[in-house]
Amino acid sequence: MGSILNTGIQVGRLALRNRLVRSATYEGAADAAGIPHDGFRDMYEQLARSGVGMMITGFTAVSEQGRAMQPRQAALHNDAGLSGFRKMTDAVHRHGGHIIAQLAHTGRQTRSALTGSRPVSCTYRPSPYFRERPRMLRHDQLPEIVQEFGSAAFRAREAGFDGVQLHAAHGYLLHQFLQPEVNRMVDSRNGNSVRVPDTSLLEDIIDRIRSLCGDDFPIMVKISGETDSRRPFYPDLFDRLITVLDSKSVAAIEISYGTMDQPLNIIRGSMNPTLVLKYNPLFRTRSRLRRTFWKLLIDHYFRPRQQPFTPMYNLPYAARAKSLTDIPIITVGGARTKREMERAITDGHADLVGVSRPFLREPDFATRLFNSDNDHVSPCTNCNHCVFMCDAGEPTRCYQRTPDQHFPSEGQLS
Repeated sequence: MGSILNTGIQVGRLALRNRLVRSATYEGAADAAGIPHDGFRDMYEQLARSGVGMMITGFTAVSEQGRAMQPRQAALHNDAGLSGFRKMTDAVHRHGGHIIAQLAHTGRQTRSALTGSRPVSCTYRPSPYFRERPRMLRHDQLPEIVQEFGSAAFRAREAGFDGVQLHAAHGYLLHQFLQPEVNRMVDSRNGNSVRVPDTSLLEDIIDRIRSLCGDDFPIMVKISGETDSRRPFYPDLFDRLITVLDSKSVAAIEISYGTMDQPLNIIRGSMNPTLVLKYNPLFRTRSRLRRTFWKLLIDHYFRPRQQPFTPMYNLPYAARAKSLTDIPIITVGGARTKREMERAITDGHADLVGVSRPFLREPDFATRLFNSDNDHVSPCTNCNHCVFMCDAGEPTRCYQRTPDQHFPSEGQLS
């Protein structure tokens, strides 16, 4: 009996070959200007060859000001990287896969030392994690941000991407507008302080992308089901957001969790203060006194607020979204076994399952899932060594794999 994971599904105009999604993961495979190199192409070609139905790139910056603090992040804010992206999308398509560009702007969740300009946001309050006071945007500056997203989407289409995903989760700029406890701008459409998710910027970006790329160019949106703030987002504000996305007829909605203010709650798993203090530019220092202070902060502020890893930990949010819309729902977070993934779909809680770290630990994870008659369990231990090394300037990889565990060759997968 075939697995429901290996059945096709329509997402916008895309006919996907299966329900498995490689969720956005920082690649560490671009240069300082955001131009992808051959390692970027190789990574996605191998994923497509192994049978993944749809891949979503890691955070791709829409502007220099909106870049993340990771040093080798890809970008689509100009035409410089188009040939590199085109090589990658061509390679993915040769193996029957679909590839989506995730577009994002960090807002206040970045560092001026990297971007060269002060962070911007819909608030003047700094992120507790990044600790740099942002400049509050004016309403007359929002059209420029809308255009940056639109132009990046147009470049993505020109580079052969099958669609784009707007990153409106994890506390980045679009998510900042959606959080009433963060957003301190006044909604110019009603003249009132925001007490509900302000979706106007997100809606304007969707409209602009459609005007530039056509109505049939798939636009997906990634959102957080809940944050770690004292004011709950789920279920009331969550429901409002899903209703808006339904009215905009986006191609798919991916449900994640949280913000970078409590980053490990996005991914769950182990905390490694040693790697944080060695590589993270927000905590890195040679001072023994400062290292002691930062370790105490991690132990007494971040660790007590850290949520444990549990299987399919965002599935309840996905299930609620499924009850509110017919738009395909992608659940991501904690998918480690074939049976868990199948159950999420057969129980009607999600349409597709997003996976990230298991692909790093086991590059042929898709092949193993689809070729196994029984359950397949990822050997990923959620140690998060790969996560903490994102700040080290190295290509993202699994640090638990032995050197001989490379991507399988085309012959091995056929």
